[in-house]
Amino acid sequence: MKRCLDWRVGAGLAGIGIAVWVLAPQWTAAVLPLLIVAACPLMMLVMMPMMMRGRGSSPTPAPGATAQTGGQVAQLRRQLADLRAQEEAVLVELTQLAAHDDTADTPGSSGVADAANTQMAPPDDRAATAHPSGAPTSG
Repeated sequence: MKRCLDWRVGAGLAGIGIAVWVLAPQWTAAVLPLLIVAACPLMMLVMMPMMMRGRGSSPTPAPGATAQTGGQVAQLRRQLADLRAQEEAVLVELTQLAAHDDTADTPGSSGVADAANTQMAPPDDRAATAHPSGAPTSG
């Protein structure tokens, strides 16, 4: 915090105190404590707009900071391009694997899927008339 007190508020309160002392000296004892208590809220009212103006302005970067930021941006863009290329390669590989799995599951193709299909063939006619729950029907 640069400054705790604003000279304008102090000057204004001092001016009011002097005016009361000159114009109505009998009220000085009653007004002086009120001026001291009013100093805090009045300073807040004066300093709030000054602080808000300070937030709106952006600090100027140091001369070397712009070049460093530009280098970081370029590096991040290269990393992003590399990641996008890796993503595309993974998608191509995933598509090829999915296509290979689809052809392996179709009847009449060679491989593990054919062995599984031959093992699942019904051994006799009773299994062909099985109930949908898997239990053979009596007949």
